[in-house]
Amino acid sequence: MTTNTTCFDVFEQCVLAVQAGELIESISAKDKEFHFQNWFEKRLYTLDFHYERLQ
Repeated sequence: MTTNTTCFDVFEQCVLAVQAGELIESISAKDKEFHFQNWFEKRLYTLDFHYERLQ
């Protein structure tokens, strides 16, 4: 059986991550763009959400 992931599920994972102290942090001074994308990608991975990563 397939389950549908909603925006509410994704939002919940974001909230849970923040509550657990997993904040959005830049990896280096040169990381101006991807720190949020990497953090958000981890939330999608937690939900086993299939997506296509753009390069």
